[in-house]
Amino acid sequence: MITVFTPSFADEADTNAQNLTVKEIVARLSPEEFRVVMLYAAAPDTRIVSRPNTLLLRWRRRGNTLRILLHCLREVPDVYFFPREGPLDAAFLALRRRLRLKTAVVTYVVSGGLYNSAPIRATLARNVTEADSVYGNCRYLAELVRERCGTQAGVRYDGIDRRFFFPVSKGKGSARSLTVLFAGSFRPYKRIDLVIRQAACWPEV
Repeated sequence: MITVFTPSFADEADTNAQNLTVKEIVARLSPEEFRVVMLYAAAPDTRIVSRPNTLLLRWRRRGNTLRILLHCLREVPDVYFFPREGPLDAAFLALRRRLRLKTAVVTYVVSGGLYNSAPIRATLARNVTEADSVYGNCRYLAELVRERCGTQAGVRYDGIDRRFFFPVSKGKGSARSLTVLFAGSFRPYKRIDLVIRQAACWPEV
């Protein structure tokens, strides 16, 4: 069985992009093949709680880095998935180098830090360059990783919570026109300009 550790939170109400993505991935991983260790600070997603071979580590007010790092050294994971840019990740990656741990690091880039000409944050660059595999959640991000970090990145699209988002049942037609919703902030890297340009090409939408 493959043990996957991720410094991501399983909280039901957490809408951080990284945590949403990881919850969807973990909910789909075969519990017969993958043991998953992740964090929680509040009531966790029921799909994660009920998943066999899943360990949730409580995030407390203090002492988290040392406590979770010691856990990772006692039970060295096969995969460290989706490193963040905090002290826990820095410490684990440093020990991985020093102790020559065989843990594979998989970095997944979903936003921020690559979109302008400013220098890339050292912690983000580290997560990319030290990873065994790197993915972006769209082709655009994968291209930015290659251009700005010199690292080839694959593409894996984010999943959705299929309890709430699902195809309309067959046979239920609608006379309403097609509606497109942009759910994102107006920060440049969200590329709202593409939505506006496409809207001009499709006035009937």
